[in-house]
Amino acid sequence: MPKTVTLRLQDKTYKQIKTAAISENRSISNYIETHLMEHLFEAEFVDDVEMSSYERDPKFNKSMESALSDVKKKKYKIVV
Repeated sequence: MPKTVTLRLQDKTYKQIKTAAISENRSISNYIETHLMEHLFEAEFVDDVEMSSYERDPKFNKSMESALSDVKKKKYKIVV
């Protein structure tokens, strides 16, 4: 069920959001929700440049190998 959230914005920010929402033929609420969800989705993933820097890091690779070994041995805890 949708929730109502009160949000306090500076006038300038509100005008920018309103203008952007109108340009995309969206309500302000839909605009904010859509762009927030896009941001959250993108924040969950590592881009290719960042990932390649991890892949070249021996300490990172050792840590990942250790983690994978623990998973295979069922030595982990799921935290909710």
